[in-house]
Amino acid sequence: TAAVYWAGLYGGFVFDDFPFIVENAGVHVTTLHARDWLAAALSFPAGHQGRWLTMLSFAANHYLTGLDPFWMKLVNLLIHLGNGVLAFLMLRALFALRRAVVPSARAIAEVDDRVAALVAGAWLLLPVNLAAVLYVAQRLESLCQVFVLLGLWWYLRARRARYERGGGLASICVALLACTALGLTAKESAILLPAYAVSVELALPRWRDAARRPDRALIAFHAVLIGAPLVTGLVWLLGWMHGISTYARSFDVGQRLLTEARVMWQYIDWTLLPRAADLSFFHDDIAISRGLLDPPSTLLALLGLAALLASAFWQRRRHPLYCLGILWFFVGQSLTGTIIPLELAFEHRNYFPSLGLLLAIGALLAAPGAQRMIRIRVLAAAGLIGLFAFTTALLAREWSEPLRMAAAEAAKRPRSANAQYEYAHLLMLTAERRGEPALLDRAVDVLRGQIGNPASSILPEELLIEIEAAGKRTQAGDAWQSLIAKLHAHVPSVPDISALTGLTECQVSKRCPDETGRLLEAFMAALAHPDPSAALLSAYAGFAVAVLHDLPAAEQAARDAVAREPNRLPYRTDLVQLLIMSDRLDEADAELARLTPLAQSDIQRNDVAALRARLTDAKARPRTDPQ
Repeated sequence: TAAVYWAGLYGGFVFDDFPFIVENAGVHVTTLHARDWLAAALSFPAGHQGRWLTMLSFAANHYLTGLDPFWMKLVNLLIHLGNGVLAFLMLRALFALRRAVVPSARAIAEVDDRVAALVAGAWLLLPVNLAAVLYVAQRLESLCQVFVLLGLWWYLRARRARYERGGGLASICVALLACTALGLTAKESAILLPAYAVSVELALPRWRDAARRPDRALIAFHAVLIGAPLVTGLVWLLGWMHGISTYARSFDVGQRLLTEARVMWQYIDWTLLPRAADLSFFHDDIAISRGLLDPPSTLLALLGLAALLASAFWQRRRHPLYCLGILWFFVGQSLTGTIIPLELAFEHRNYFPSLGLLLAIGALLAAPGAQRMIRIRVLAAAGLIGLFAFTTALLAREWSEPLRMAAAEAAKRPRSANAQYEYAHLLMLTAERRGEPALLDRAVDVLRGQIGNPASSILPEELLIEIEAAGKRTQAGDAWQSLIAKLHAHVPSVPDISALTGLTECQVSKRCPDETGRLLEAFMAALAHPDPSAALLSAYAGFAVAVLHDLPAAEQAARDAVAREPNRLPYRTDLVQLLIMSDRLDEADAELARLTPLAQSDIQRNDVAALRARLTDAKARPRTDPQ
């Protein structure tokens, strides 16, 4: 596994790596001061999510090796290898529990360790898990699964002891509660650990002891452990899904659920029959299912998933571990593949569910009576592992150099707006660094292919406008028209807001010609949608003060941003600066008092100190009568 991944460790940062790590000053820790490490733990960009342990690990990486992606990817690989060991131990404990519950399985005890090693080794090499290793930000997922796998291993050992000898309920409780709590400090996926344990009960002991009597204490514990998070989660979703922090998407909840049925079959395909041409980082080109027959494969996907789940319960007595593997796959997709309005597909979401699929296959090898035709089975398993290793090695080589990765992504996903933009952006940066105009021409061609693409953000248009501003042989009039039309057509996304901010900075710095009218029209189109986000309001405040020189409009936008996200320090900082510029110093003083407790790191505290010094200087200047 280490050899197969090694080339990919030399690649660069991608996508969320930039806001989470590269541009996140909170994790750029250079001292051993406790307050800086606390600030790092709290530095995840989305304030409603904790993920403290993962953010601390990024800070530790930075403290030791700076922002070198090699070392961050190496740590991810080490976590993945550790998870492989935990998966092996967990599977051994699972097979031991099966032998305790199913007497006929005891005859093949010597095979179980080999099957556990086979499944864990295949899982380590799965191409679908590559993003959880080489995509630095998805240490969130792999670190979270350390505690999920540890919790399952602990639970299975304690459950076997309770089944055979009674007692041990305290150990079961600690295993699930402690590991779930620790896993949640890495990522929310750990909340599924109790559901994985319930799946074990459904497939094997079914909440009974060795005498086949119901284990009432264990039933009550699982009811509380599953019921409480379920109710809490539903309350959280009801208050969050339609609130101001909901992600803007081009689909509603019903359409997402229908589409995810098709996506889950793609996940199964990518896991069991991986092809390098299908596995990519971006999947924003997946067609939305807008009805059961739109496209027709939606209905087929739903029926297929129902049949797969039915087969698991049908085979529960004969092949309980096949049943468990299928249940683990479905449970593993229940958080990111249902109603939460995330992006439709990411391969790293299969990090644990893929283990369920491999277990379903491996369980058949370890089933009683499955030792016939053993040589064929061994050859088939070896061939599958060879396919996994070869495909993962190909993908790791793609990830080994940023421009190579971007070119591969663009070739695989010609309809992916994100893949095409990333490729064009890297072509432009490489052209400037190497002085190769041909690369810039290629970048322009790629960007022009996204003009008018309704699935694309306005980032391609922004890049074209900036290229034109630098005199790089393109005309951007149609880019402005396309940009404004897109902002009218859909709720601005995070990339859209980033593009508007970039255009504002380009005009303020004089790198772009004066396009105040068009940029104002673009902002008005974005703000015309109901409940504009705090980020968009903050971007407009910056435009209003720097380009329009309209302090009242900027202040109102800044106040609206603070009202939507009162605990975000940058928004309150903007408001204080605007109040100082308006010579409303008493109000600025009051806002600064509200802002100060939000500063957690030394960098933030220094920024607040500089703001306070600016306010003090303003107070010391002679005040003029506004009349």
